Amino acid sequence: TDNSAFIYKKNSDGTADYSTIVGYAGNKVNNVTIPSTKNGVPLTRIESNAFASVGLTGTLVIPSTVTYIGGDAFAFNSITNLVLSEGLKTIEAGAFRSNQLSSIDIPNSVTGIGVYAFNTNKINGTSVSGNKAWYVNKDGKAPSQVQVGDIVYTKGGIYRIDAKDENGKFTSTKLDDNVADIPKNMWGQEIKNSTTDLTNAVSMSILTNQ
Repeated sequence: TDNSAFIYKKNSDGTADYSTIVGYAGNKVNNVTIPSTKNGVPLTRIESNAFASVGLTGTLVIPSTVTYIGGDAFAFNSITNLVLSEGLKTIEAGAFRSNQLSSIDIPNSVTGIGVYAFNTNKINGTSVSGNKAWYVNKDGKAPSQVQVGDIVYTKGGIYRIDAKDENGKFTSTKLDDNVADIPKNMWGQEIKNSTTDLTNAVSMSILTNQ
């Protein structure tokens, strides 16, 4: 990766803000690793359209210092493999749309995913960080066996469990809102070999338990 090709945000006094990438001067580059720091400053943000339509191919690696990826940030490229790190919190709308991704693993640290973030890729049932997957109980509550990191399917959406407080209430991220009815006699049951399609993923929501 040519680190001189990354374009950083400018402060009002004309100096560079190395915490934010706003563009990329490279073209048709294979296998890009985004630098975690420059001049000792951690990179935390990749702004909207920063890498859109620049011809990226192969693997894209985003470091753990990055917490925010803007809308269409990497759209309209040919990325085939994406490495996202724990620490990332927000993926805005269309951030990775129109690439060549066949799978994606979303870190547990992510709390918001914009609509169509991975639209128009080659994703067929995307894997999500999690231990097991369950159907919700008939009362709309998560099964008692659910652990942090698990996935819960409901009529209204698919949720990843992110935390559980001392009262047994779960906080979760809503990953998708396009869900079929729960099969007969499967209320509260574990789903084997489950995958989640994130092409239409939406932002954070809450699923309660107990």
